[in-house]
Amino acid sequence: MHNDTRFLDLNRTYGGKPGKPSSVFLDWLRSHGLSEQAVAVVSRYVLGKAGGVRALNFYSEKGILGANDKDFVPIAIRDGLLIVGGCPNGDPVAIDVREHLGAAGYICHETMWHVASVREVFFPFAASLDELAAILTDDDPPYDYYHARDRYGNQTEPK
Repeated sequence: MHNDTRFLDLNRTYGGKPGKPSSVFLDWLRSHGLSEQAVAVVSRYVLGKAGGVRALNFYSEKGILGANDKDFVPIAIRDGLLIVGGCPNGDPVAIDVREHLGAAGYICHETMWHVASVREVFFPFAASLDELAAILTDDDPPYDYYHARDRYGNQTEPK
């Protein structure tokens, strides 16, 4: 069983509030092709109230639905990435819900609309949102896609 709560604890510290996923949210995830395993991963990190961790924003359930909506950024969920927050420069924070379940990283907002798959400009540098939370407690955490790439190199899979 997964018992690491760094993401939820850190969000709580910065004003966020952990929540239980609603049936509407769970149905939405399933309707977008998420496996039950992926739904379980996402469910661990649901916020009832959005929170910010240092310079990053993490969305509530409602915010996640809005960010991944057909009228905002539907291309991420289409490609197996769920936007869960944002960097100060506009780069989305996302988790992989298809290949490396739960891996967290940033999507380059400048180029995400110009590639065949958003995965081409997704840089996963944490194995989970809990690991990302731990990274955010560093003295100089990466606050955008390019800073993360500079810091963690050209890795293709989360550490």
